[in-house]
Amino acid sequence: MIRTATLALCFGALLRSVSRGESETRTDKSEFNLFHPTPNNLLRSFSADRPSQSTGPYTVDAGHFYLEISADSYLFDEPGGGTRVERWNVAPFNFRIGLTNDVELDFAYADYIHLRIEDRASGKTETHDGLGDFVLQAKINLLGNDGGKVALSLIPFLKIPTNTNGLGNDSVEGGLGIPFQAMLPGGLTLALETGAQAVRNDSDTGYDPAFFNAVLLSHSLFVDKLTGYLEYYDVGTANSETTHAAFIDTGLIYQILPNAEIDLGCNFGVTDAAPDYQPFVGFSFRF
Repeated sequence: MIRTATLALCFGALLRSVSRGESETRTDKSEFNLFHPTPNNLLRSFSADRPSQSTGPYTVDAGHFYLEISADSYLFDEPGGGTRVERWNVAPFNFRIGLTNDVELDFAYADYIHLRIEDRASGKTETHDGLGDFVLQAKINLLGNDGGKVALSLIPFLKIPTNTNGLGNDSVEGGLGIPFQAMLPGGLTLALETGAQAVRNDSDTGYDPAFFNAVLLSHSLFVDKLTGYLEYYDVGTANSETTHAAFIDTGLIYQILPNAEIDLGCNFGVTDAAPDYQPFVGFSFRF
C-alpha cells in the first residue's frame, strides 16, 4: 500500500523541481464569482473529475457548472465461500459549482442501486434496491489553477447517509483529499492524490482512520481529443490489512465538444478486499 507520507514527499519534490523558474503572466480573474461569471473567453480547459477514482486539482470557473454522470456502473465480486456479488449503480452524478476563481462546491449522489448477492452453494439469492448516499465536498485550489506545470488543491468532504434498504452503513463520514498534478515531458500528465478520512467501524462502536492514495498517468492517444489513462488506487483502514482495497484502473476519455466529454473504462481489484472488476461508461459537460 502506498503510504500517505511517501506521497506527501513526492508532492514536495515535484513542486520544487517542476515549479522552479516558472514565471508566467496570467489574467487576474479574482473579480469573478457565482453571480459574476467568468467570461467564456477566459475559461480554463475542460477538466472533469471523472472517470478516475482520484480527483483532479482544477476547480470550476466562477459562475459555471459541471454535471458529471455515470450512465451505468457495474460491480462484480466473488469474495470467496461460493458467494457472488453484483451491483448496478444507475446514473450516479457529481454536480460541481464554481463559487470563486479558486473554490468550488460539489454535490455527489449515488442515485439508484441494485445489489444482488448469490450463495451458489445453496442457490439462495438476496437482492436490495434503493438509493445511495450523498456527498458534499469543496475544492480549494492552492496552486496552478490558471497556468503553470503543476497544480495542487485541498478537498474536504462529508458523506451524509441518505441510503435506503441497507445500501450503506447509515453513518456520517468525512475526510480530506489532496490532489496534485504535473505536466511531464512528452505530453505525459502525472496525477497524485493522498487523503485521510474517518470511517465507521464494522462493530458500529466508533470511527477508524482510513487512508486513500492514487497515482495516475495519462496521455493523448492518436488524436488530441482522445486521452487514455492508467491509475493505481488504494484505500484501507490503518489498523487492518484485510480492509486494504487496491485497484488498477484504465479508461478512455473523448472530448466530443469544447464543453463535453464521454468516457469508458474499468477498475480492476488486485487485493481480496477489492471487487474483481467495475466497468463504467459516462459523460461530463460544462455550462
